[in-house]
Amino acid sequence: MLISIQHDKDLLECPWIMRRNENKIYYFKYKFTETNEYLFLLTDLCLVWFEHGTFERMKQDALQELGMEIKDTAAMDIILNRIKATLAAKVLDFDIKTATGHVKVHLPLEKCIQSDIATLSWVFHCTLLDQENQSKDYLSGPQFILQHFIIPSQTIINYFTENVLEDLPDKFRVTRAASVYTNQSLAYLSNLLINATNGISVSESQELTSEESRQILELRRKQEEEREKELKRKQDLEEYNLKQKQKPIAPKRLKRL
Repeated sequence: MLISIQHDKDLLECPWIMRRNENKIYYFKYKFTETNEYLFLLTDLCLVWFEHGTFERMKQDALQELGMEIKDTAAMDIILNRIKATLAAKVLDFDIKTATGHVKVHLPLEKCIQSDIATLSWVFHCTLLDQENQSKDYLSGPQFILQHFIIPSQTIINYFTENVLEDLPDKFRVTRAASVYTNQSLAYLSNLLINATNGISVSESQELTSEESRQILELRRKQEEEREKELKRKQDLEEYNLKQKQKPIAPKRLKRL
C-alpha cells in the first residue's frame, strides 16, 4: 500500500500528536473530510501505517468490531461525530496492537466509570505503507518519513548551526525553508522555541493559537522591560548613593566674631 500525494497534502497541515504505548512512542495525525470520511496515519518513525476511512470501510468495521449494522450515512454520522469529539477532547487512551502488515488502534469512545473499562471503542485498521515506490503520484513509508521528519529535522539543525547568534529569539523566527514540509515544521518549532525563551511551556504552546501566543509574548516582553527598567533605576540609585558617600566633606568655615 502507498499513500497518495493528495492524501499526503490533505494531512500536511494537520498537527502531529505524540502518544506513548507500551514504552514505545508513536506519532499520528488525522483529518475528517467534507464527504464524512477520515484519514488516519500512524508512525513510529521506522514504519508508517495509514487508513482511508470511506463509508464502505467504516460500515464493514462497525459490523466487525461493534456488531452494528450501518445502513445509511445518518447512522454513520453519529459514530463519526463521537470519534471527532473524542479526538478533539485530546484525552486519548489508545491501545495500539501491531501485527505483520497492519496495526489496530483502539480508541475508547465510552468508558464505564466504575471500572474504567471501554464499553465502546472505534478501531482504526491501518495498513503498513510499502517500503518501495516507483510512482510520482504516491509515497512509500520511507519517503513519507523522509519528507515529514528527516528533511525538516536536518534543515532545522543546519539552520541553527549556521545562524544562531546572541539574539536567539530573533534568530528563531525562520522565514525560509527547503520545502512546504520544512516550512511547516520550522514554523512550529520556531514558535515552541520562542515560547520556551519567554516562559511558555510546550503544553501551553500547543493549546494556544498563534495570535494568543503573540499576545502572551508581547505582554511578557512588556513585563520584562518593566522589570529591567526597575532594576536599572535601583542600580542608578545605589550608584548615586555610593558616590554621595564617597564625596569628600568640605571643612566648615569659622564665623568671625
